[in-house]
Amino acid sequence: MFDIEQGIPEPDVRRGRPPKYPFREMSVGDSFFVSCALDEQLCKARLIRRAGFNVLGAGAVKATPVRERGVHGVRVHRVA
Repeated sequence: MFDIEQGIPEPDVRRGRPPKYPFREMSVGDSFFVSCALDEQLCKARLIRRAGFNVLGAGAVKATPVRERGVHGVRVHRVA
């Protein structure tokens, strides 16, 4: 009743909104800076750690509040 086929790739199905932060593109040791002026909510480092946890798993992201170039924000490092 159904034809079974082999060698057909699965479609790339992504649901929901696109990711806001580049966790999947990061390698261990990479980091990025989020200015509080751009994203006021992420001045709380725990929120970015949670976002990283949701994408990469526990302990993969370290977020530290910093002041860089005279701007307050959060520096996010991939550690695992």
